Amino acid sequence: MLLDRHQGLTLKVPDGRGNLVSGFTFSNFERRHAWREQFESMRLLYVAASRAEDRLIVSGVTEELAMLDAGNNSWLKWIWQSLELQDRNASGVVDLDDDVQLQLTINLADEPGEEFEPVTEPPQTGMHSADSLNEAFPLIRPIGPLDGNAIHRFSVTQLINYQRCPRQYYFDRVLQLPAADQMAVWNNAEAPEPPANLTATLKGSVIHRFCERYTSDQSPEECLRASFEEVVRLRQAQLSDRFIEIDYDAAIKELLPLAMNYLASDVFKRVEAVPKIAEHSATRPAGEDGLWSELSFRLRRRLGVLNGIIDKLLITHSAAGDAEIEIIDFKTNRIAYDKSDTPPEPPPPRSRAPKDGQFAFDFEAAPPPKPVNRHPSLEDALKIAAEDYQLQMQAYALAVRELLPSLASAKIRVTLHFLDPNVEVHLADELLEAARCEQAIDEGMTRAIFSSDPANFPVKTAPHCRMCNFLRVCNAGKEWVRENWATDYTD
Repeated sequence: MLLDRHQGLTLKVPDGRGNLVSGFTFSNFERRHAWREQFESMRLLYVAASRAEDRLIVSGVTEELAMLDAGNNSWLKWIWQSLELQDRNASGVVDLDDDVQLQLTINLADEPGEEFEPVTEPPQTGMHSADSLNEAFPLIRPIGPLDGNAIHRFSVTQLINYQRCPRQYYFDRVLQLPAADQMAVWNNAEAPEPPANLTATLKGSVIHRFCERYTSDQSPEECLRASFEEVVRLRQAQLSDRFIEIDYDAAIKELLPLAMNYLASDVFKRVEAVPKIAEHSATRPAGEDGLWSELSFRLRRRLGVLNGIIDKLLITHSAAGDAEIEIIDFKTNRIAYDKSDTPPEPPPPRSRAPKDGQFAFDFEAAPPPKPVNRHPSLEDALKIAAEDYQLQMQAYALAVRELLPSLASAKIRVTLHFLDPNVEVHLADELLEAARCEQAIDEGMTRAIFSSDPANFPVKTAPHCRMCNFLRVCNAGKEWVRENWATDYTD
């Protein structure tokens, strides 16, 4: 969105294909904003230059002198063009007025300075003897990504995506490729699953909202329906014509088992046992017993700011008076695991063509081999999933310590509640130590900020490849899925 003090507020709008588009007003605001920035820069240059009484020294760097004639987006270019120095490529004195002279110095030293000694090649003797300014100035090097004073902003999801697979992060944040659900809107693909015509993303959002909103005085089905209607209403613009294809009754019937899993869990019992804090209350946790839902935070680190939302935060005190903090995060993604030791039934015998070319059914042929079940056990599947979310939960733990400085030394427990199956997983205490959390977050930010080349985004193949939005454009991911998750028929 853009705000103009004279003309009001405008914003980009969804185009129904997964993108945001700007209208005439938004473009006009952008142009006015660029003008204001340019005029403010001119005023700064005037103030800085007019402070000198006898002599003003201005310095600048460029790769090619010819580039100073193109555009006017820097102080050096404005001064160069205003003083009409276009044809000059050597040092000298320029008479600007009767009592004003300009000493122009092209800093190409004939001899190397005392502080810098040549390492391999002798220095160039002048600009004309060098093929380019890069050779004439051996100290000029390309500038890579720098943190400087820039404010880098991350969401928790972005950091864990980079940790899970840098190549997925590259597709999403650098190349900004359309995700699977966006592509489904474009080409009317089979992303929505009948009979409810819901996408996996939409299902997760609804169940997430239900777990955040449900209280014991509500009907589960009514709360689920209200959560579903709210999520669909908020995403109506993104859903485009898919909005009218959704079967509400079928959706509620499909989502109700997941909602009931939550109500039958130990997590729900702990949630119900503590006092509730008003939703979206301006009151922040201060150390008293209670339950906070959808608690947003902003965590400032050395390299940037990390934003996130904690699903549920429980604060209780033991009989001895010790504070206990539990962070609960709901996971709606389905955990694929081997549910039995019995492999699925083999397919029926297939028709075969004899060597002589005549088609016939070979009923005496040996039956096809039994398929190999490559799904991991439930324990292994949960371990893999928990490792994917480890950085996220470390960020939550560190944020809670900053939100509650009076309870910084309290024991923190992190719970990942996987609704399908209805299982909760807890992170080890040593992973939640403050120093360990800070190190993990800072390392994640460093890798994301200072990665500029595609080679810095290697592929990390793992079970998450099956759910990756960019599997269609990732050859390594597709190959891993074929080798590790497809049902193979072997001897």
